Amino acid sequence: MTASVQTSVIMSKSELGYSYKNRRRFTQNLYQASITDFEGDEYDFEVMADSFEQAAIQLEAIAADNFIQVYNINIYQVG
Repeated sequence: MTASVQTSVIMSKSELGYSYKNRRRFTQNLYQASITDFEGDEYDFEVMADSFEQAAIQLEAIAADNFIQVYNINIYQVG
């Protein structure tokens, strides 16, 4: 089985110079992911993790729990 992972970073408004008052800070980042299986079906998930690697590990576990045979995972860092 061959699988590939593509990563991308989406910058938040705070990183672009906007400021927010009373904003909650999380110690982990939010990742959105799109998982494609061998039949071409696509599934979307969101996870909290410290890194892309940990997000990928969580997503692989979610896919296994849902009997999804992973062909491709695209992970995007949201916050």
